[in-house]
Amino acid sequence: HALELSLKAHKYRHEYGIVLEGKGIAREGYAVEHEGKLIGTVTSGTLSPTLHQSIAIILVDKKLKEGDSVDVRIRQNLC
Repeated sequence: HALELSLKAHKYRHEYGIVLEGKGIAREGYAVEHEGKLIGTVTSGTLSPTLHQSIAIILVDKKLKEGDSVDVRIRQNLC
């Protein structure tokens, strides 16, 4: 039943790639917020050597549209 529950739960979670504005680097486990509400976490993040910007993969409970903004909480600061 655990696999069945996991598959059902995944239907309500959405994975997105993001580019951060600013100097912070998002790391696994950092909180993701949208309009002041916690909606998920960062699953992976790094500094892109090509873009020279921080990029991350996030897993969230809210379906987002292209162009929507989210905040990543890095060391108690929103980025």
